[in-house]
This record gives sequence, structure tokens and C-alpha cells, in this order.
Amino acid sequence: MDSNLFIILFVIAGIAVGVIAGYFARKKVAEGNIAAAKKLAESIVEEAQKEAEIITKEATLKAKDKLYQSKIEFDKETRERRQELQNLEKRLITKEENLDKKVEALDRKDSDLTKRERKKKKEKRKVQDMEREYAALLGKERSQLEQIAGLSAEQAKKNLMELMENEAKADVARSIKMI
Repeated sequence: MDSNLFIILFVIAGIAVGVIAGYFARKKVAEGNIAAAKKLAESIVEEAQKEAEIITKEATLKAKDKLYQSKIEFDKETRERRQELQNLEKRLITKEENLDKKVEALDRKDSDLTKRERKKKKEKRKVQDMEREYAALLGKERSQLEQIAGLSAEQAKKNLMELMENEAKADVARSIKMI
């Protein structure tokens, strides 16, 4: 029995060694799986980090590009507006100069009109003075003529009218005789 016992012991020892070997093999496989899983996880994390860096770099580049494009657009719009403002300023300066010229021309015309008015007033006063002098002189002459002729102005007019009527009648009579 010794040999049966020995076989049983040997089988038990073999099962024990198999269980232990299975346990260690399973542990080894599990550790390998864990190591592989860790390696896979690290690889996934590393890949995700690389992708995140790439996405971050791309986003940064896109943001920089968009910022650059926005700056270019802003600079372009600023230049255009500045040009528009300069053109508007030139037009305003031209209009202001034209208005200044018109104001100067109006001032000259106003000054000329004022001078003309003064001259006309002066001439009018001169004419009025001359009319008064003429009226006075005429009155004086009339008085002298009345004294010399011994007739009043009314009598002189009446005599002149009679003289003109007589001459007209004589002219008519001559014309009738000729016919």
C-alpha cells in the first residue's frame, strides 16, 4: 500500500503543484493582462495627449490665423475709413475755401454797394444843391427879365402864346395859298 499511498500522495502533490502552478500561471497571465492593459491604457493616454496637443496646436493656429485675418480686415477697414475721412476732409476744405471766396466776394460787393450808395447820396445832395442854385438863379433871372421887359411872367407867357398862334396862322395861310 505503500505504493498506493505513494501514488495518492503523488497525485495529491501533483494536484497541489498543479493548483499552485495554475494559480501562479493565472497570476502571471493576470499580471501580463494587467501589464498589457496598463500599457494599452498608457498608450491610449499618450495617444490622447498627442491628439489633444495636435488639436490644441490646430486650434491655436486657427485662432492665430483668425486673429491675423481679423487684424488684416480691421487694418483694411481702418485704411478705407481713413481714406474716406481724408476725402471728406478735402471736400470740406474745398467747400470751406469756396465759401470763404464767396464771403469775400460778397464783402467786396457789399463794400462796393456801400461806396456807390455814399457816392449816389453825395451826387444826389450835389444835384439837390445845384437844383436849389438853379431855382434861385432862375428866380433871379426871371425877376431881372420881368424888370427889363416890364412884364410879369404871366404876361410874357401870354404874349409868347399870341405870337406863336399868329405865326402858326400865317404858316397855315401860306400853305393854303400854295395849294
